[in-house]
Amino acid sequence: LSAYLAYLRETLGLRLDVSSVAEPAESGRLRAAGEIDLNQYVEPAEMADRHLPTRTRPVESYPLVIVGRTDSPAIGDLSELAGFRVAVAAKSVMADLVRAAVPSASIVSAASPEAALEMVRDNKADLYIGNLATLDRAIQSRYVGQLKVVGATKERQLIGFDVRPGLEPLVPLIDRAIEAMPPEQRLAVRNRYLTTTYQFGLSGSEVRRRAAPYVALVITALALLALGYWRQRRQVAIRLQAERELQRAQRLAEEASATKSIFLAGMSHEMRTPLYGMLGTLELLSLTALDDQQRQHIGTIQASSATLLLIIDDLLDYSKFEAGQLDLESMAFDPV
Repeated sequence: LSAYLAYLRETLGLRLDVSSVAEPAESGRLRAAGEIDLNQYVEPAEMADRHLPTRTRPVESYPLVIVGRTDSPAIGDLSELAGFRVAVAAKSVMADLVRAAVPSASIVSAASPEAALEMVRDNKADLYIGNLATLDRAIQSRYVGQLKVVGATKERQLIGFDVRPGLEPLVPLIDRAIEAMPPEQRLAVRNRYLTTTYQFGLSGSEVRRRAAPYVALVITALALLALGYWRQRRQVAIRLQAERELQRAQRLAEEASATKSIFLAGMSHEMRTPLYGMLGTLELLSLTALDDQQRQHIGTIQASSATLLLIIDDLLDYSKFEAGQLDLESMAFDPV
């Protein structure tokens, strides 16, 4: 907050002697003891409504981000910290924040935020959580190519000033001065501390959440295609089976017809031979001396035999017709 201190020095005419204190808790102890007059506070956004007479309104609000090595995967939220070693500075509220989100998270204690970043760099921890302004400057100045911001959380940190007891009248003056700070000057301060624009990749859970509808759609489409293909194959199989059965029935019918034709042809020949013998015998018998009654009987037998011969000839023609061996001709005739 050195830029804001310079602005307050210029606006309010404050005489400030700035010194660095490594630990936030140490600066708070020195302020309470009256050894310093003004120090920086950092607290979660949930505590913004808490009013302390020695505390100014928040000057800045930065998101809490997650830092990992350059080969670390993207992290979408605190709930995805399970299985990672999370470095936390001693006496920091980050441990409680991580445990509240993931009770089973593995917490690795570090002496300071700088030590926590070194643990992540040296693979003694996987991740570290802090506000974007602080971590951005640290990464750009000391850990380029080694660490990177791998994700942002929904949590934010508020940054402001605490004054020592007895200087409470200074609090509203600081608040009004910060409120009157020109927007372009405030933007310049933010740009000074945030030198990089971060675009976070999608985390595993976010990828699964976004891809789930498309995966379900693809699975449904594939299932419908598979069902349609199965039904088509089934219909084709049924049709082929019906065609095979029809061909088999047709073949059996043709075989039966051929067998019948062969049988009729053979029977007609077998019947014609004795019938011709009988007709020949009757012809010879008619040339002998016979009385009238005998000749009448022989005539009846000859007529019946001739009729039977015509029937046998018709059967033979029918069998030839079924076998395709008989040609039919069309010609005009007079039925009278």
